[in-house]
Amino acid sequence: MLSPTAVDRDSNSPPGAGGAVNTGKRKRKVYSCHECRRRKLRCDRGFPSCNRCQRTGQADACIYDGPPPKLALSETPTALAARTPVVMPEASTHEVHRPQIAPSISAGRLSSNLEAERNNGTWQLLSARSAPVFQYEHQRPAVKADNEEPALESSRQDSIRTVIFRGENFRTQYFGGSNPASLIGHLDFTYLLPSQKTIDELVHLYFDNFEPIYRIIHIPSFWDEYIKFSSDHQSTSSAFVVTVLLVMAVASCIVRSDQIRYIGDSSLARERAVMWIEASEFWLRSHSQKNIYLAVWQIRCLLLLAKLVNTVKKKRHWTEAGTLVREAMAAGFHRDPCLLGEKISAFDREMRRRMWATMTELELQASTDRGMTSTSAGIFSDTKGVLNIEDKDLTDEPVELVNQRPMNEYTTSSFLSFSNASFSLRVTLNSVVNDISSSVKYEEVMHYEELITKALQELPPWESIQSPSNNGSLSLLARSLLDIQLRQYLIMLHGPFARQSESTSRHALSRMICFEAAASIIDQHKRLNETQTSALLLLRHDYFRAALVICQNSLISISLRSESRPLYVRALLIVSDDVLLSSNTPIFFEYIEKALALLEDRIVQLGTGYTHHWYISAGRALLKLTCAPEQSAQEGEQAVDRVARQYYRVMASQVDIELAKEKIITLPDNRSLFEHSMENFFGDPEVWVFDSLYPMGV
Repeated sequence: MLSPTAVDRDSNSPPGAGGAVNTGKRKRKVYSCHECRRRKLRCDRGFPSCNRCQRTGQADACIYDGPPPKLALSETPTALAARTPVVMPEASTHEVHRPQIAPSISAGRLSSNLEAERNNGTWQLLSARSAPVFQYEHQRPAVKADNEEPALESSRQDSIRTVIFRGENFRTQYFGGSNPASLIGHLDFTYLLPSQKTIDELVHLYFDNFEPIYRIIHIPSFWDEYIKFSSDHQSTSSAFVVTVLLVMAVASCIVRSDQIRYIGDSSLARERAVMWIEASEFWLRSHSQKNIYLAVWQIRCLLLLAKLVNTVKKKRHWTEAGTLVREAMAAGFHRDPCLLGEKISAFDREMRRRMWATMTELELQASTDRGMTSTSAGIFSDTKGVLNIEDKDLTDEPVELVNQRPMNEYTTSSFLSFSNASFSLRVTLNSVVNDISSSVKYEEVMHYEELITKALQELPPWESIQSPSNNGSLSLLARSLLDIQLRQYLIMLHGPFARQSESTSRHALSRMICFEAAASIIDQHKRLNETQTSALLLLRHDYFRAALVICQNSLISISLRSESRPLYVRALLIVSDDVLLSSNTPIFFEYIEKALALLEDRIVQLGTGYTHHWYISAGRALLKLTCAPEQSAQEGEQAVDRVARQYYRVMASQVDIELAKEKIITLPDNRSLFEHSMENFFGDPEVWVFDSLYPMGV
């Protein structure tokens, strides 16, 4: 009795294979390759693969049944080698027979020594030191491995080629050296790290300037891991190294220094941050999208924050922020983690809320700066707000509830906790000011103004809590941002009415509200900058909008008092709002000067941002020209000179490119970023990347 395998094998045998020869109808000779014949397409009989298979990326599957086509005279061995698909050798003792190549081509073989270490029986990381030899056998390139002697192998000094071969039985997968995933095994991000002193400085600056507002990292857990990292960079996981890189990238440009160097129109600190950002992006792209854990979400948030602070790819800020929110929704961050019950600890529950609040806050502000409706406007979320607790109170204990501190007591989570109370209002205001289908009515503006004023009055008067690393106040930073992110909408709501060249009680009131809001925003930014807290200086552009509003409304107010108007109209204007404007004109120039000083500090830190500075300089000159027409030439020259001074300052502090490379990154002798073993740095890759990146059976 035959086994099922034998029956199947006999049933698939060609007629006459087991006995009598079938002398019936003669089979027509087949010239096309298997793929073209299967798809019933015309085949050009190209060799070693037809053009159609080459275009579709199936050159290795192009097989002919008949004799091989004749090699054209123009097909030299070099040209043939260029057309032949290169296949990495695989640990196999079988050969796939191919049609014979022309006899004129010399025969040879491609050998490699494959040393595999079994990893839980699921995959193998094969490291082969081999010197490829472009020779040809009597067949097309096949998946083959000829082992060399260890003695000969040890004498070779070639570079390591990493391939991936994993699976069991017939459920195996192979990825050669050209696969992007195999490149991860050679990356060592620790070579991107500066000196330990610089790392400590930047990490402390980050926790003093950014973590009090956007909660991304659990501080005690970070410091526990950071102690191990400081003693031995290789002892920590790759995710933590990338986290440290992004933390430094966020804080890189807020370092105060008397001698800031530049490379072109970018500061040296910004260029270094860009390098860390790009390295982190590469790690994130190479990471499995099916094995996402807390560190990956932290890296995603830090990556977006680093781009915002350093003005990297600023035209993509809005789209990337929206993508991050949608990825979080796909993971269920918009649903309250309590729905998972006992499957999630109190620590993970609160960290999910913090991450969701941080992502939505960043996306809302990116939408406001871009003039787009926020993604949050169409999201129905039942996630509760962030608890007002310190990180030391948040443990991994399976408790049902973590005791929350009083709201009038400042903690590192106070900003997100209070910001959640006004989040729905700010999303609504963002939709109103960016609605292109209809214009907002003045009655609605007054209603929203009342809601904003009420929210501002409910902000807590926290006592000043000094930062341990600098003179900045942590509570002042959080309190100022809570105020600014609400007050900015007063300018947006009243701006269209304030810009009207009419003098009614409504327009006059809108102008005064815009002036008051703009002055308050500039004052708060100035106060933070004086306390060496530069987070909002680089992260936001409120002071630019405020200065622009002051310039515009001042010009409109002055134009309303022009002599061309009738006397009774000018008298009415003086009675209404322009009596206050005319008496406070020097104050408006003072606020414009404050905004210009903030923009100049931003240029010094980043090396870019001249456009905003020029707008305000030109607006100031135009306002001066309107007030004193006899000084037109002088004011115009001063505006140009002020912008030119910023260029001269950057050009005078240029650094040599070779010296800049040494300052940005220093590699050990005879080492490169791509010469490091995955075993020593990335640990068990199955745990975090490849097993999820390429699931079995697909």
